[in-house]
Amino acid sequence: MGNYENIEYISFVHTLSFKTYDIVYKKNEQPIKPTYIKSITRHPECTTYIVNPNKYRGVIHCVEDFKNVMHDILDDLGISTIYISRIDFCLNTNVNYDELFKINHTFKELYSFAIGSKNSYYTLGDDHKKRSTKVDHHTSSLEIYNKEIESEGKSPYKTRMEFRFYHRMHLDGIDKLVKHIQDIFCKLPSCFDKLVDQQLIYLCNAYEREKQEKSEGRILSLSEFVAKYSFSFFTYDVARRFYNQYQNGQFKSWLYQYRKNGHVLSLYSKKDMINYIKILQRSLKKYVNP
Repeated sequence: MGNYENIEYISFVHTLSFKTYDIVYKKNEQPIKPTYIKSITRHPECTTYIVNPNKYRGVIHCVEDFKNVMHDILDDLGISTIYISRIDFCLNTNVNYDELFKINHTFKELYSFAIGSKNSYYTLGDDHKKRSTKVDHHTSSLEIYNKEIESEGKSPYKTRMEFRFYHRMHLDGIDKLVKHIQDIFCKLPSCFDKLVDQQLIYLCNAYEREKQEKSEGRILSLSEFVAKYSFSFFTYDVARRFYNQYQNGQFKSWLYQYRKNGHVLSLYSKKDMINYIKILQRSLKKYVNP
């Protein structure tokens, strides 16, 4: 798995959106907007705030400090009761986004199986460089994106893994939210074989299509195909099973020669992904019990 074992992720709540029915200012009064408030939207029956609590006294590294800071913010605003409608919880690292993209993309695919979502994709910038990999669900989403580019180099982090939840909850529900993420992480290893089967079907269909005589830029060899579709070979098991379906001989020997010829092909085993998930779990545990 390369040097991923030494990666450290930092967890915290980045942003939350909440509604209050408390009357915090008069009808014609212009509300004061401190730096930790990203926006205030006034509705006939309530007011919506979008807040970054880390701009109140600095980055908040544990759940109890988050609760205390939020209570201080609400006291400052004169608000007694809120209903959270969205909360963004993130894991951050200063490792380059491109270096982690493939393993994070594989992680995201496992996550999509765990939450039962088929709406999984990645995005490119105008420069055709990868910007993010994302999965959407009806009550949540996960986006892993290039924080260095998004922040124009202002963030201390280069890669952000952001879990967004779009359902009503109270402030004390942050504990259950983190536990919910931890529970999903525990399910990911059991999704590994499903991911392998899905990718194998996709790659075999693509290879059969590419071999057609009328195919534009027709691929004539398995090595050419692997080079073109290297991004879609997530795991060692997928590559091995694909090779055995179309070639005779030893897969390890072919892979060694393929890489010796200058090709790059990063492949992850189930053990690799379990170890990577443990790194993420360690960050969550530290947030709950610093």
